[in-house]
Amino acid sequence: MGFQLSDEDTPLVGEICRKLDGIPLALELVAGRVPAYGIKQTAILLDGHFHLLWEGRRTAPPRLQTLSAALDWSYELLNEAERAVLRRISIFVGYFTLDAAVAVACFGDSDSYSVVRILANLVSKSLVALHETPHGVRYRLLDTTRVYGLSKIEATDEARAVAYNHARFS
Repeated sequence: MGFQLSDEDTPLVGEICRKLDGIPLALELVAGRVPAYGIKQTAILLDGHFHLLWEGRRTAPPRLQTLSAALDWSYELLNEAERAVLRRISIFVGYFTLDAAVAVACFGDSDSYSVVRILANLVSKSLVALHETPHGVRYRLLDTTRVYGLSKIEATDEARAVAYNHARFS
């Protein structure tokens, strides 16, 4: 018979949707795991970021078979400067300001003008979300993108410098 959604499951479904930032591919991949793990265990597994590895349909294009593959595909479409800024701003949990992004991402071969321009590019490519508030503009990475960016920065030698810049700005 398969999984039947009950009223008690509604809060968990909402939690899962929030954890996945409403990304359709991520929701589809996770929905495919509910019959194997149940709704509660699936929600728990998401806390460990397993959703980046879960496989989709074998008949889908390779870039859509896992969320990680989809993020790899998007990441590879970026130029190196855009990749660097995306990796560096992945240190932010939640919202951050333009000044914070510049303070954290501006070092090495990037200057403040470049970081500002690149952040706008990342917003236009839907990799960074922009939120206008009465107190000004704030930016945020979707959790899945942030986790992906953190995994990329750990593979570079810039993780320590980013952490230092973040600590200095905060």
